[in-house]
Amino acid sequence: MRNQFPEVVRRRLSDWFHHRVARPDHMLHDAGSFQSTLMADHKNTQFETQVVHAGTHAASSAVPIYLGVNSPNSQGTSDYVTSAGGVGGPTVQALETLMCQLEQAEWCVAVASGQAAIAQTFFALLRQGDRIVVHNSVFTFATTLLREDLPNDWGVEVAWVDMRDAQALEQALKKPTRLVYFEAITNPAFHLLNTRRIIDQAHAAGALAVLDNTLLTPHLLRPLELGADLVLHSATKYLGGHGDVLAGVISGRSLELADMVRRFRRLSGGFLSPHSAFLAMRGIRTLPLRMRTHQANARGLAEYLRDLPGVEEVRYVGFDDYADPEGVKPSLGGFGGMLGFRVDASVDCCRVREQLTLCRAWGSLGDLETLVAAPEADAQRDVPNRYLRIAAGLEACEDLCEDLGQAIAKSRG
Repeated sequence: MRNQFPEVVRRRLSDWFHHRVARPDHMLHDAGSFQSTLMADHKNTQFETQVVHAGTHAASSAVPIYLGVNSPNSQGTSDYVTSAGGVGGPTVQALETLMCQLEQAEWCVAVASGQAAIAQTFFALLRQGDRIVVHNSVFTFATTLLREDLPNDWGVEVAWVDMRDAQALEQALKKPTRLVYFEAITNPAFHLLNTRRIIDQAHAAGALAVLDNTLLTPHLLRPLELGADLVLHSATKYLGGHGDVLAGVISGRSLELADMVRRFRRLSGGFLSPHSAFLAMRGIRTLPLRMRTHQANARGLAEYLRDLPGVEEVRYVGFDDYADPEGVKPSLGGFGGMLGFRVDASVDCCRVREQLTLCRAWGSLGDLETLVAAPEADAQRDVPNRYLRIAAGLEACEDLCEDLGQAIAKSRG
């Protein structure tokens, strides 16, 4: 069989195998190859351009999924912690490079989930005897960690305060505080907080300001530009955007904080896989397009529900008459794709979700599909009885309104 191939074909095949398969050096790039050209050449481009071009690959239309876990570190030895401080190889580093650009950060650490970003930040920065001040309504799993594990098992004092009240926060910060933690628009109560003022108050008291920016994304708010020390994201939500990846990111500018966060990621083992990094990047490329539809659908649903029989209250920050005594709204690029509503006593709240035919009666948020969750009533978090939270998807708003309308109508007594 060998002699049936012309010699020139054999030589070309041999050369191709040697250079492209056996030694694919043309596909091996160090971490610097993944640095966005925007960093040096197009710093003033619009966000829509940045999500497309930051963290791209020099020789492929998509960043390859590098599965290797070992690479030379700065000492020249083989280690899964690379010389650039990244874990997970070039694919994870590409995601971190992309998020650095979008958040205008000096560094980014990718982790296994949004809750991993929260937990690893707390455990990296807090010590026994430290104190953290938290807005009274934050993400459910963060609430559990702050109510139970940190104070009971780790000796961290947790103070809850309504940060919409500047005087209440000032009073809480009179006691030495290590960290202030909040969300710009809170989940699931939809409080609108003055991010800049809270950051300034935290710093005046000598505390770090840490903000979860999952709901707004860097498309609508860049907290680091307002002075935040750390910004957290559940990339599972709007950044990934397709309901097919678990991921989290932590971004900042202080190299001292970067060392602390990276160290705890290494010790806790909350690494992000290359597959997940690839999916998160794939989603981020279309973030601005998706967020526009999420927002438009959230507003359409809020306006529809406000006039619907059986609905007692609608919480949507984008309403013109939504309380904004500090004038925060103009500082935001938008209000996100979420809202909450409370049905009156004539409606069986649980049955509403059962009657949905298009919307999903699921938790989470930021997916292509519209998701309707039923948060547990909680007075501290300002979550009332008979309350439902909507994460508007990308469907036609008219279809979503029809589905919710029929579900509520069928659930009235």
